[in-house]
Amino acid sequence: MTDQTPAQNQCGCGCSEPNASNAGRTSCAALWSMICGIVGMLTCLPAVPAIILGIIGLINIKKSNGMLKGSGKAITGIILGGLAILVWPFLLIAAIAIPNLMHARDVASEMKARAEIINISQSIEMYYVDYGVYPTAEQGLDVLLKDDQGHSYLDKISNDPWGRPYHYRYPGNYNPESFDLWSDGRDGIEGTEDDLTSGRE
Repeated sequence: MTDQTPAQNQCGCGCSEPNASNAGRTSCAALWSMICGIVGMLTCLPAVPAIILGIIGLINIKKSNGMLKGSGKAITGIILGGLAILVWPFLLIAAIAIPNLMHARDVASEMKARAEIINISQSIEMYYVDYGVYPTAEQGLDVLLKDDQGHSYLDKISNDPWGRPYHYRYPGNYNPESFDLWSDGRDGIEGTEDDLTSGRE
């Protein structure tokens, strides 16, 4: 009886040798390489086994003299495994970086809003120094641009960093002796925790 080499006896995963009765079947290593590659794209963990099994499958398919098939599956597994190894680190970095970037943007917007509130509040106080009263609620902040005497306390009044106008109220609820100047914050809803109000932390 003719001895067969180990390469001929195995398809790469320990299964029985290819012979005339099962010639043309798919290499188990190639099949598992493709499966691991597909799963690796979803979870990353089987990506390395997909590449290893794909290489084993291709080697054994080549040595089987045409009795094993599945080179396409092996190549697919290698490609998917490689892509998973390349893509998943970027996804993990993005998962960490994007929330931090969004938080940093929110902090920067809040700091800008606070600075603008301070600047507008100082202009209101200058108006008070000149007239002895604060602008009425009816006059609003527009009076700071040009009052009845032609005085200008601000060149312009910008919207808050979220694109909404600042609110002015006199007399104030938070500052009954003077005024309230506030932004509704990121959520755009008055009275919530992210409101930014003059004279109130």
